[in-house]
Amino acid sequence: MNEMRVEVLGFKQEELMRQGVSLDEALILRDIEDIINSGKTATYFCEEDGKMYHWIFYNKVLDDIPILNISKERLARIIIHNLCEKPEDFDEKFESCSERTQKDMRQRKYLGLLKSKVVKNTAEGTRSYFTFTDKFYEMREEIFSEEGMTNASEGCDVNVEWARRKRLVRQNENVGRGSDVNVFSDKTKTCSRTRRKRRNKDIYINIYIDIVEYLNKKANKNYKHNSDKTRRFIDARLNEGFTLEDFKKVIDNKCRSWLNDERMNQYLRPETLFGTKFEAYLNEMPISQKKIEKAVESAVESSFSRFTDL
Repeated sequence: MNEMRVEVLGFKQEELMRQGVSLDEALILRDIEDIINSGKTATYFCEEDGKMYHWIFYNKVLDDIPILNISKERLARIIIHNLCEKPEDFDEKFESCSERTQKDMRQRKYLGLLKSKVVKNTAEGTRSYFTFTDKFYEMREEIFSEEGMTNASEGCDVNVEWARRKRLVRQNENVGRGSDVNVFSDKTKTCSRTRRKRRNKDIYINIYIDIVEYLNKKANKNYKHNSDKTRRFIDARLNEGFTLEDFKKVIDNKCRSWLNDERMNQYLRPETLFGTKFEAYLNEMPISQKKIEKAVESAVESSFSRFTDL
């Protein structure tokens, strides 16, 4: 009997099954992830938990995957009642509901893969913003072990080769850029051309290391360059055309502002620095330059004031 596929839609199939995620729900999660990684969503930064939340336009999801063939209302229920965390006041509300409503509430899964925040804004009205939880990223962790490779089905040789390539690169991560490009076999190269849309994150292996090590050095942190979550934020900015030097400049700018600030120091992390405010951080004027310009402006105003008093 053949072994099951290791990955489905980029998720570990075993984890999908263990957490009770249906194929439709996995498809929705993958699309939401792609939308967030595009960097084109409205965002809300919650200082309370230090997380960046994203507004998901339900019609966009339905346009992306019409094969779901569901209504906007049904999609909203799947996201909020199945994929999100269980509300803290769920039990209290449950007790006050009718039997019919309680029956419906018992069907909700609350898998805890998404976390939501309701934000009221006078311009946009009330919106629900979402962010992924650690449980979601557990389903996206890559498999590097030999055991993981042998569990792939026949027809998954591209996945097997990627896993093998990742293992080889990890053993020699200090090699120069481009030195690992020929690890693919000819057969895998042929297969990979038919699957262009799947991102091979090891292409960026060295830039991940450079960026995260620079952040750790400047901010006195200890982040891991191989964190799947960190790499997603870096990938999103690289896809927008930003460079390694841009990342370093953002780190420098925010370290000047936040490093010695007891409250803001905690935000010197990949999720905040490399999120959707990246371009704004990049173009921030250094504090020293601000002081110089402010001093010049003050001197000019003072001179003008003395002149008018004559």
